Amino acid sequence: MEIKLLEDVKLVYWMETIQAKVEIDGDEIQFRYSENSKGSEFWVFDGHNWVEPSSEYEWNLQEVCSCLEINKDSKSGELFEYIEED
Repeated sequence: MEIKLLEDVKLVYWMETIQAKVEIDGDEIQFRYSENSKGSEFWVFDGHNWVEPSSEYEWNLQEVCSCLEINKDSKSGELFEYIEED
């Protein structure tokens, strides 16, 4: 059987979710960051459930992820720096 592709393959939808645990100023935060072709979502683990961020530094962590600094290729022990813009 021979199958011939009649048009170029098109990506119509994609989604990727990463999960990691970080330490910020002595506090441990476990988070999930999800991106898809429609946008992104970010959650933190509160010990029982995945919830939306409730503190400023949790929101800053989302920005670090959205700039692709922390991604699926990041390794344990890597350091990242968040610099607030004025």
